[in-house]
Amino acid sequence: MGRSEPGMVMCCFSGDWIPQESAVTIVAFIPNAKESQTLYARPGEIAKRVRPDVPLHPDL
Repeated sequence: MGRSEPGMVMCCFSGDWIPQESAVTIVAFIPNAKESQTLYARPGEIAKRVRPDVPLHPDL
């Protein structure tokens, strides 16, 4: 695994480091808790993995 540089985040699907400004931000909330986790993904990676019945923004 490579090292992170400022402004870079890890894609939660591929494990690659990507620029944060081009990443899709995914915030997962834990039911019945005040906690959440922020994940980042390449637009193309998330588009490949989301179920076909889930509507996505056309830019993805």
